[in-house]
Amino acid sequence: MRVENNTAKTGNAPMEIVGNAIREGFVLSSVFITSYDGLYYISELALSVFALADKIIEHAPKSLHRPLQILQGHPALHNCINLFKSYTELTCVLDIINRGREWMSEDENEKYVWERGYPTLAYYISLTISDITNHLYLIDKLKFIQLGALAGPVNIVYGAATISQQVFDIWTSFYELRTAIYKSEQCKVRYLQWKIREYANPIEIRQLIKNKVEKWKRKAEGDESDHNVAKKNYWWKLSHIKDDNELHTFVTSMANRSDVTQKNYSVKVLTTYCSLVCTISYLALLILSAFSAFVVLQELVIAVAILYVVVNAMYVGNFVIEHYFKDVEVPQPFEPTLYFI
Repeated sequence: MRVENNTAKTGNAPMEIVGNAIREGFVLSSVFITSYDGLYYISELALSVFALADKIIEHAPKSLHRPLQILQGHPALHNCINLFKSYTELTCVLDIINRGREWMSEDENEKYVWERGYPTLAYYISLTISDITNHLYLIDKLKFIQLGALAGPVNIVYGAATISQQVFDIWTSFYELRTAIYKSEQCKVRYLQWKIREYANPIEIRQLIKNKVEKWKRKAEGDESDHNVAKKNYWWKLSHIKDDNELHTFVTSMANRSDVTQKNYSVKVLTTYCSLVCTISYLALLILSAFSAFVVLQELVIAVAILYVVVNAMYVGNFVIEHYFKDVEVPQPFEPTLYFI
């Protein structure tokens, strides 16, 4: 697997390195500020740090209580905490809007949620239930409704939906990772095949194109989809190339396309793997949190609070990785300029 960073290489001069670091810092900050996911991850990390401070004040030795209480009582920090809490509470409104959009929109394969297979459907059902119950807590806090005795059952539904959401997210991410690995290796083989064909003579290249024409002609006869028909027409056009030099240009272009596609799948492997690690860690943390609610130990409570900071930091790191490792646009298919009919 080959993964390449898409950012430009920095120079060796110290001032140039510092300048690039400052510029990248501003770029990354703007990405966090302008992205809903980025703001969410940062706010969750901040809230977990504040929660850890609360747990330390509650359970840690008394020698640490006073400095933490002074720090928490600082007006500016107190206002920041309230702003973060208000933001995370209001994000559930955006979550409801996003869920509705996802249920009513087709994906890149022109399929709705219920057409994408069981694990994906189960994931979106769990995610939607989790968002709805979270939304109920917000409107209860805003005094639009009063849950009262229903708060307990709603909390149980929210917890069950959140845990099942993580389970199905792991399931779907695992299959995405496996598919991405397979596609990456497949494109690597295809790239090597086209690189070898760069040294072939025109007769061998024409025979290869002829075989492709027959292959897609058979497929188009069995399934006249737009994809099959377009492939059939494309290879038919290539079979009538007049200039031998264009045949080698075509082979080189196919090698370049395979190379870019392989790198894109390598990036998909990296980002999916990082997301999978974060989701598994978060699921384990949810289970540990449920266990710590029944077994009240000071060490366990503080350990869970620390792990929340670690896991949220992992999500922030995963967001940064997805920012720096992105797909590269695949070159357009080669179009011959000289061919006969």
